[in-house]
Amino acid sequence: MVVDALSMGLGVTVSAGDQRITRVGGFLRDSGIDELPQVLNGFAGGTSFVGPRPTLSYQVERYSSA
Repeated sequence: MVVDALSMGLGVTVSAGDQRITRVGGFLRDSGIDELPQVLNGFAGGTSFVGPRPTLSYQVERYSSA
């Protein structure tokens, strides 16, 4: 974990070579292993496979009332 990580790099977006991602974290992301627990939960019936991702605060700020 990094203190003030949102103020570093691209904020909530991650780019190649982002200093906030460790070698282990980079491997997990590249290999897709980080999604394995969610897949296993889906097979066990604990969660669904399809669903919306949570909205980020900067997206909510752009919503209009219309």
